[in-house]
Amino acid sequence: MEKEIILDTVKKMLATGIDEETIKATLTDIGLSDEEINDILLKAKAPVWAVKKTIEAKPVISQAEEIARKTAERVKEHWAEPKEELERVAVELGITAEEQKAALEAHAGKLEGIEAGLGEVREAVSRMPETMDERIKDIEFKVNELDSITKDVKALSQAMQEILKKVLDANRSILLELQRKR
Repeated sequence: MEKEIILDTVKKMLATGIDEETIKATLTDIGLSDEEINDILLKAKAPVWAVKKTIEAKPVISQAEEIARKTAERVKEHWAEPKEELERVAVELGITAEEQKAALEAHAGKLEGIEAGLGEVREAVSRMPETMDERIKDIEFKVNELDSITKDVKALSQAMQEILKKVLDANRSILLELQRKR
């Protein structure tokens, strides 16, 4: 049961974009071995049908009990003193357990809002390269279009120049002939 909770938690962590190193550090903190961590990460990334087969194949009761025991020990180590200190401060300030719970829930709501905002930012950033590629392609298209227009203008200019040369040559010929006749 504990293994399934850890697996579900790791799946959620991966889905929210938390990197594997952070996940591994968290799993190490709760007392899992590198082999167990790698196994959980594999299962978290595997298709659902593959995970069910591997969970059924391994006896998880003893592992779950060991994880629960190690987790309980670590929690006791890390939270015994701060918990007593928090309770002492709460009593001094006259804060009830219900007020503490309400404050924690409000804080959790703010964290969820921040997490949602981060998700939107991640999504916007992931779309940026596509937008930039589209802009670059649009600019390249416009440059190519201007290039072909420039070539057309240049060709027309050369054609016009040749026509004017021929007109000049014709006018010169006419003038020379008129001067000879005089």
